[in-house]
Amino acid sequence: MSANERTEQNSGAPAAATPDVDSLKELTPKALVANLNAAAQTAKETKDYMTYATLLDVYLEYSYKEFTDEEKENVLKALLDILNSDDELVYAISWDVPSRVLPFLRTDLYDFSVGIGSSKGLTTVMEIFKVLADKGNLKELVVKCLEELDKLQFEPLAEGDTRPEVVVERFFELKFAALYGLLVNSIKNAKARYPSRFLIAATTGLLSFLVDRVESFSVRTTSFVLRRFYLFVREYSPAPPDDGEVPENEDALQDKILKKFLIDTFALGLQTHCLKWGQKLLLQLRKGVAFDADPEKRESSYYTGQYSIDFAEVIEKLSQLAEPLKIDVDTEFKALVEKVINEEAESDDDEKTATEDDPKADDEWGLDGDSEAPDTLHDEGIFILATAVRFNNRQNPEILKLTFPELIKVTKHFIMGSNQDPGEGSVGLYDALSFWSLWATRTLTSEQVQTQVPKDVFISYVQMLMYLAESTDDPSQEQLLFSIIARLLGLHTLKTRIEYLLDTAEFCPYPKVREATIKLLAQALAKHEIKITLVPTATSTSSTDELTEAASNLSIEESKVPTYAFTAEQITRVSNAALEQLSEIESLGAEGVRAGILGPDFKVLLALICFLAEISKTVAIEAITKSNELTERCLKYLSVVDALLAARTQSEGAAAKDGEEDDKQKEETKQIEMRKQLLLTALSGLELEEVGTSK
Repeated sequence: MSANERTEQNSGAPAAATPDVDSLKELTPKALVANLNAAAQTAKETKDYMTYATLLDVYLEYSYKEFTDEEKENVLKALLDILNSDDELVYAISWDVPSRVLPFLRTDLYDFSVGIGSSKGLTTVMEIFKVLADKGNLKELVVKCLEELDKLQFEPLAEGDTRPEVVVERFFELKFAALYGLLVNSIKNAKARYPSRFLIAATTGLLSFLVDRVESFSVRTTSFVLRRFYLFVREYSPAPPDDGEVPENEDALQDKILKKFLIDTFALGLQTHCLKWGQKLLLQLRKGVAFDADPEKRESSYYTGQYSIDFAEVIEKLSQLAEPLKIDVDTEFKALVEKVINEEAESDDDEKTATEDDPKADDEWGLDGDSEAPDTLHDEGIFILATAVRFNNRQNPEILKLTFPELIKVTKHFIMGSNQDPGEGSVGLYDALSFWSLWATRTLTSEQVQTQVPKDVFISYVQMLMYLAESTDDPSQEQLLFSIIARLLGLHTLKTRIEYLLDTAEFCPYPKVREATIKLLAQALAKHEIKITLVPTATSTSSTDELTEAASNLSIEESKVPTYAFTAEQITRVSNAALEQLSEIESLGAEGVRAGILGPDFKVLLALICFLAEISKTVAIEAITKSNELTERCLKYLSVVDALLAARTQSEGAAAKDGEEDDKQKEETKQIEMRKQLLLTALSGLELEEVGTSK
């Protein structure tokens, strides 16, 4: 029952007048406390709790704004004494108290560099919450906690506050912990005939809180919140109803709700942070400890920082809850794989809608209706949970495994089904996919790669790995994925590899991927896997079709090393790609020269010119179509870069004279100069005499 609903139950007893602003200004802290006590006695006699709640609201707000810290503490202690002395009052105003006392938890009261257990206000607020959970209206308290959690946001430090920004996170965590504690204790004390109703309200609210804020959470805050989710599941034990009778299906229903909560936590809690499972596995494989029975030996191969260690521990603890919740992870994983395999090839597979995956699909907390829990579990959550279990348990190879064809289908299920641009998907999901791409392919042979799946399916999987590489900002993750891509392409035929790399370098819309594929082409050329085969002169009697046919075939050199015949047409494609890339950069104009040379398109241009320079070591420069045009346009572009550098040098000199140097701009200028020199070096590789300095 809310405070408004209780108004009708109040008899026409006399009500104390709500104090106005002027009368409040005349109140000393001591007088305010005396008024609170007197009003509590009046409420006890008249049962007019609505008026007392209103008075409490006004007094606490005024105290918060006007009193000293010590005076505020005295007001809170007086309220605690009042609540301890009148159970009926506590029950009547349960709804009103939490939002009134939470503002007393302020950032400026706490020194987060030391323990905060004895900080002013904190202990008293927590004691007030304990009284509420012991004696209050528990149904109202659960709903109120969830409402306050829904409103909880990061509060910036006051102007002039020199403490580090982490204080903002710590304070947010403090308020979350206070509300979480009140919520959990209220559920624990509720002697409900249908405890599942409290449970589904709490789990839905907690997941709503997480999904709305997880993108703004640091690793430490994510760990802090997920640790409370872990404790919520581990310690969940509702009080039995007074009559001791629980409906027949209640226990099973609560189990289903907890299972869904755990699986959804894996899906939602790793949206923006991950455990770097794939990178860690790669390091373990390189150091020969990937299958060591001792987890400490496996973990000794890397160090990721204390916050990351805490995060890993929380995720491992969450994964260990599967056993007490009777979740057979291997069975659920197999069911997921089977579901993916049985999907129609043309199905959209875009089932991640609010009705299943967004906990906020329900606008009500569900305390009054019948509780329900879905029979199916979140695909992403199951997959990430299975990855956590597989990563932490290496001893049984017969569980949690994927064949190469299954790996491709599962990857497609999550990437193609998400319908998201690179960088928008779940970081945890992509980390899990990267882990399985290494785990499931680490022992693949060339024969298996070429026979287990059709070539077009193989190529589609490589493209999905390219998508994952484009989606990450972590250089180590990029390196892992491009290493897997290079290995898989190396296991397929040379013709498939080179033609795929060439097509990707020419047509892929993602600069990061194009740069990587061009470098792989250059490596193949350096290893003599590519043989330059120029089109014969016009006097030749060979037809174009015959030449194209011959060029597309692999040849065997005297050394028996297979090579790919790279034709003049393909060299022209590379030259045209370089010119098109340069046009993209030139289109930014003089005002966009900084963005152009520092952007990803410039790195693609540089890689293309370096590749052409490698080709020029094998054939006459005349064979590289439009090389003069490419060089002249690059030098013209670099003259604009020189103008930018000159202007920056002048402004930086003036700033240094005034003592206002901008270290960030100076570092950026160094980057521009370095990239300019790299392009000049690449152009000089084309062996044109005029290259050496930009004009």
